[in-house]
Amino acid sequence: MTTEDLTNDSAQGGAPDLQNPASADPPQGAADQQPQLQPTLTQAEVNRIVAERVKRARESWQAEQEAKAKADADAAEAKRQAEQGEWEALARKHEARVTELDGKVQTTTADLEKATALITTMLAGKKEGLPEPITKLLEGRSLFEQLEIADAFLAAQPPAPAENGQPRTSTKPTPAPQGNRELTPEERRQRAARIW
Repeated sequence: MTTEDLTNDSAQGGAPDLQNPASADPPQGAADQQPQLQPTLTQAEVNRIVAERVKRARESWQAEQEAKAKADADAAEAKRQAEQGEWEALARKHEARVTELDGKVQTTTADLEKATALITTMLAGKKEGLPEPITKLLEGRSLFEQLEIADAFLAAQPPAPAENGQPRTSTKPTPAPQGNRELTPEERRQRAARIW
């Protein structure tokens, strides 16, 4: 059998019988050489080799899956931490806004207390000359309602006569400035310097 015959046999699905060297024709010019024998494997050895390869492939696949799962878990944790960081930044921003608004509330509360004290003083001054039925009407009402009622009552009363017996006349309002010209910043400074 020649090299071409071996190639043709292999291509046609047949294989030369390498285990039986007597059945194969030695190649020409190779009469001195011994035919090489290939070792034969038993079914148990083939099964063992296949089992080892399957085991290595399975272990490799499992290692890849574990690495992928770990990478996915790391990515999810990084995303969660990034979102947590955004929430923390938002919380700090809102905390600063709350602190700012708390300061404004405290300032407004102080201003309201001052205004309430002033209104109470004004109301006490207006209540002095009111008749008793009006004073009873004011009881149980808010400061603003009391002030409205007292102002309405006093506005409805005729003006009191002056000390000299003449009727009181109201004061004329301040006239509007003449001309449309406004002062320049330099003129304002000069005027302010003369006043002080």
